[in-house]
Amino acid sequence: MTLAGRRSSTNDNERRSSVTDGNNKPGPPLNEMSILAQAGQFDIEAVCTFSYIGKGLTQITCLNACINLVELNLSDNLLTCIEGLEGLSKLKKLTLTSNKIKEVENLESLESLEHLLLQNNQIATFDQLNLPMLGFLPKLRSLYLKNVDGSQPNPVCREAQYRKKILSFFPELRNLDGERLRSVASAAYHNASKTTGHGVDGEEGEGSMFGTGGSWLGPGFWDLDTARDISFGAQIENFKELMEQCRGLNNTAKGLLGRFASMPQSNLSL
Repeated sequence: MTLAGRRSSTNDNERRSSVTDGNNKPGPPLNEMSILAQAGQFDIEAVCTFSYIGKGLTQITCLNACINLVELNLSDNLLTCIEGLEGLSKLKKLTLTSNKIKEVENLESLESLEHLLLQNNQIATFDQLNLPMLGFLPKLRSLYLKNVDGSQPNPVCREAQYRKKILSFFPELRNLDGERLRSVASAAYHNASKTTGHGVDGEEGEGSMFGTGGSWLGPGFWDLDTARDISFGAQIENFKELMEQCRGLNNTAKGLLGRFASMPQSNLSL
């Protein structure tokens, strides 16, 4: 074979074995040393959060050694499949946004996973989304296949009854594509409040959760048939989440007030 022929054959093999997208080029694979360097740790078991964004990663390797990993962000890479995450039983948040993933797979062992972000991939059908497998993730509460404004959608987001079908598999899901949902536990409470005459919006049967006179729980709230349908663990988690949002709003308000107070009085005159 001529030198030109060998070069042509080499280039063809590289094109077949590499995944490229415009200016994105495949980067080096992860290994234990590169993980430690990126995470700023000396012990692989001390890595609790790991971000490796826009590095041209084509395959997930060695991360299953990070057995205490809680958050993992591999967005804006060239991943075509989900693999190499076995044993990450403490992982709570997985971000794989802006890759080339066509199928959701190999997540069964992530028993602590709460948040899964998959916007801007190539998941085209419900079969590729693998809803039955995701249904085995007991703590999954947040799933993103597109952004709340509809940007960065996967093709599956255009399927008929997309939202309804996903929610039928995940009755306890609290956030789908950035839209806050009411869990089954919340719905059970809402229905119970209608039955007892103390609702959740301010009117009789649909009023303030604190009611207007008398206990907001209402008579008969602790009846066995009603109580068994309400998951107080889910309510507590939801309350914690709302408290975190309140703290964030409070901090933002303090910052704005501080800036307002420091402005010269001349700037405040009409």
